[in-house]
Amino acid sequence: MQFNIISAGDFMAGENAHHYRRGIPSKYRNNFRNLISDEVREVLSNGDLLFLNFESSLADERLLRKLPIEKAVYAAPLETLSLLQTLDIPIIANIANNHFAQHGQKRANFTVEQLEKAGIIVIGKDNKPVTIAKNGSIIKIWGVSLVKDQIGSESYYKSTYDKLLEEIRLSEKEENEIRIISIHWGDEYNTLPNVKQKKLANSLIENEFDLILGHHPHTIQSIEKINKSWVVYSHGNLLFDQNFSSLTQKGLITKFSFPDNNIELFLTQQKHFSVASVKRIQADELNKLCEAYHSDYNPFKMRLRMKTELLRHFYQSNLPTFKMFAGRLLSK
Repeated sequence: MQFNIISAGDFMAGENAHHYRRGIPSKYRNNFRNLISDEVREVLSNGDLLFLNFESSLADERLLRKLPIEKAVYAAPLETLSLLQTLDIPIIANIANNHFAQHGQKRANFTVEQLEKAGIIVIGKDNKPVTIAKNGSIIKIWGVSLVKDQIGSESYYKSTYDKLLEEIRLSEKEENEIRIISIHWGDEYNTLPNVKQKKLANSLIENEFDLILGHHPHTIQSIEKINKSWVVYSHGNLLFDQNFSSLTQKGLITKFSFPDNNIELFLTQQKHFSVASVKRIQADELNKLCEAYHSDYNPFKMRLRMKTELLRHFYQSNLPTFKMFAGRLLSK
């Protein structure tokens, strides 16, 4: 019996240091539903399971207002979960990423508790898969980060390109088993996968993975079909406060149909922080777009644009933001 899996990009309903007190929680307080348009909501809900990369911690909104900037960035108000609850589909959230855990173990534990309390299935806590029975199939789902960070806690599952397959200890695949892995990997702001991504993707598929869902670069990347399996190297941003370029406001929604392995692709566009529009795109069109966007200078250009956006909107900024960046400059 057929079932459909929807996957989308990074979901971060908090603020980064550049948008402190002028980003998503500030502009959409008490109105978080409007962060996703009805058109996009319909595409996200048109399946049996929805995958998201959940790239923030959660905290009560009243607490967030009192926290200093370094404790408040990349943290979303607990109330933003109401936005996900407007999606008429079971949600799987991968927490294996650096921003989820950057405020320590206690906040990470609270976030997992609140996600699960809201009925969201959490993956990426450890090297073991979550198993779901669906329409006669057994779906095993892993979440992992391969990106180095400075987080000292064991809040989520981290591995390396070389050790991942050894650590997840695969057993013999059952006849009705589907293997999916959501991976935090790749290079930020690049629109093409690197050599390590492609090598690992091939190894995972040799070990009978059916679907590889990538994220971390904050930009869309090309997709690839290897044998009968699909690799989405990066979904880009679904909801993330990176409005300094059109590219970082784009995201990919993918719809996979099992067991026939069909795929449908949709490109989203943010506007004023919200996910405003979506359009269908073909695989070859997407790959050509990613090739056209590619440049070895993209990481440098994107970080420069980020700083330029802050300067252009200096009149909206605040003392904690300027103090933070001044401190960084003086410490160098």
